[in-house]
Parts: sequence; structure tokens; C-alpha cells
Amino acid sequence: ILSAEDQGSQSHPVACDAGTEKSFAVSYDESGEAQCILLGMSGDDCFENTDPNAQALYLRLRQLFPQVTSYGGIMGPAGFQTVPVQTFCGLDGADVLNCSVSAHLLDCEAGPIEIAMTQDDLDTLFDLVLNGQVTGKANAVFTTGGSVAYDFLDGDGNPIGSVELYEGLLVGPDGMYTISRPALP
Repeated sequence: ILSAEDQGSQSHPVACDAGTEKSFAVSYDESGEAQCILLGMSGDDCFENTDPNAQALYLRLRQLFPQVTSYGGIMGPAGFQTVPVQTFCGLDGADVLNCSVSAHLLDCEAGPIEIAMTQDDLDTLFDLVLNGQVTGKANAVFTTGGSVAYDFLDGDGNPIGSVELYEGLLVGPDGMYTISRPALP
């Protein structure tokens, strides 16, 4: 909740006499006062907080309380829009199939530990980058170790981008994201 951006509550009308459902995230400051962040609104009025953290919370509320009327789609928040892994990781336009790749296990105590990759490992990684989709935000967690970074290098050995994975999640600059992909080693 602390990671979700408060984007206000500027809604737009979409229906008449459907009612309005509002979903909030609530946290308490040091004095005990409630801080409310509108995550989404559906029905007569529509609002979507586009912050990925807020969208992850909104999705979780929908899963925890399926009996609450929700007018998703046209009359409500659309949710996280999938984006290609290649775009999310800044590898758009890169000829990834002709890049060299180095893989490192990131360990908070020992530092990066190089991992040898087989051709099957590379094929799976290339398939993830070229065909995988980022499907949503899983959490706002930062890990200090246990993730694997795959660095893509051009023909001159210059870095052009990287993909970092932790227990099946894609590590982003603001937390971890779910992905649709083949299984990686």
C-alpha cells in the first residue's frame, strides 16, 4: 500500500443508474490517521489508478471479494495492460538473437556469480524476450540476492539491456512483475 501512488479521484461518467463501486487502499500514518488511496471506481463513474502497485492491489481486492459488484472493462478499470518483455526491459529494436549473453546469479554476500548457459538455456531466454509478456505487478519487493541477471551485449561487447528474474518473476526498477513465458532454468 505504501508503494501505491495517490492519483486522486478524477472520474468520468460512463453509465446511468448502475451505482458506483469504489475500491480504496488504506494505510495509517504515524499519528494513526487513515490515508486513503483510490484504486479504482466502476459503474456510473469510472476511475483507474494507473500506478502498477495500485493496479495490483485493485486486482487482489477483486480476487478477495468476488461478490462485490464490479463493472470492469467499459464501465470500470481495465487493469494492467500487458506489455512485451522486450519492450519492458528496454530491448526494443535490439537484435537479441545476435547478441552475446552473460548470466549472473546475484548474491548479496558473494556478489555476481557467473552462470554457464547451454544453447537450450539461450533458446529459452530468447523465447522469453521475443515472445513473453509482462502481465501485471506482483509486488513492490526488492531483493538483495537470489535473482539471475541476463545481460545482452552487442557485437563489440557493449551492454544493450538486461533481464532479471527472481523465482519466476521479472524484476523491474520498482518491484517484481508476473510474466507469461516458458520455464527458465
